[in-house]
Amino acid sequence: MAVCTEGHKRAGLQGEPRITLFETREVVAAITCHHCVEAPCLKVCPIDAISSDDLGCVRVDEKRCIGCKLCAIACPFGAMHVGGTPTTGVAGVGYYTPSFPASASPILQWEIGVYACAVKCDLCSYLPNGSPRCVAFCVTNALRLVSNEESKK
Repeated sequence: MAVCTEGHKRAGLQGEPRITLFETREVVAAITCHHCVEAPCLKVCPIDAISSDDLGCVRVDEKRCIGCKLCAIACPFGAMHVGGTPTTGVAGVGYYTPSFPASASPILQWEIGVYACAVKCDLCSYLPNGSPRCVAFCVTNALRLVSNEESKK
């Protein structure tokens, strides 16, 4: 998660992890985008800020996203979330001022002075080699990139 956040932040994108962990006493599982062929998030975006490329990678244009959260609601895997950068900028000085109760669902949360934007795995498309950093840096080798052909088996 740290490698994901840092890489995207350095590329000028939202400093949020695109992968999350679901943990129980018995299991730790990664939750990330499945890059669906008929992506529900893509279909519900009212301003076409979500697109799919020729290889099937579903991406969010963070500059176009209006933070409506419809994509997060539509995602059947819970892989889409809304993050935000304070209006002071990624490298600026911000002061945390919560504007929501701590028990509120992440879908309902918002903060004054924070630009909300959809955040999801983009397979580290900002890198020239196109290989996700989480796969390369996973110390347990629990993550791997599955091609469209492999997923059909």
